[in-house]
Amino acid sequence: MARVIDHNDPSGRVVLVPNYASLNFVNPNFLHNNHHHQVLVSVRFALNPAVEARIELEKSISLQQAFMNDEGLVPSREEELRRNNVIRKLKEIVIKWIKRVAYRRWLPQNQIRAASATILTYGSYGLGVHNVESDIDALCVGP
Repeated sequence: MARVIDHNDPSGRVVLVPNYASLNFVNPNFLHNNHHHQVLVSVRFALNPAVEARIELEKSISLQQAFMNDEGLVPSREEELRRNNVIRKLKEIVIKWIKRVAYRRWLPQNQIRAASATILTYGSYGLGVHNVESDIDALCVGP
């Protein structure tokens, strides 16, 4: 780790950052004995710690996704479509059911048309952390 001044912080505090290889830049303002020999000036650079943390997080997520894909833990596109179709079909069934109940209760036509219900997913599927072997936890919410 290297100690560098954080130029993005107005207080100019010193922060620890990983050592990066020195970069050699040619500085045209430095000429050695007027023989037009350019002097290589070693320059160290450091990223803003917040930027570095974001890059590390993105790398970690990328590696995790690659691992999960390689191990077959991520549902395929076809499996995701099938799950979405199941939820859509379940919503259609629930809407028909709620309208039938409203009709059997002799509600006015405007209330039958307005009768609605929904399906809420929860658990691993609802959180978006399901895998190929996960079920779909669903809750029907209606009047």
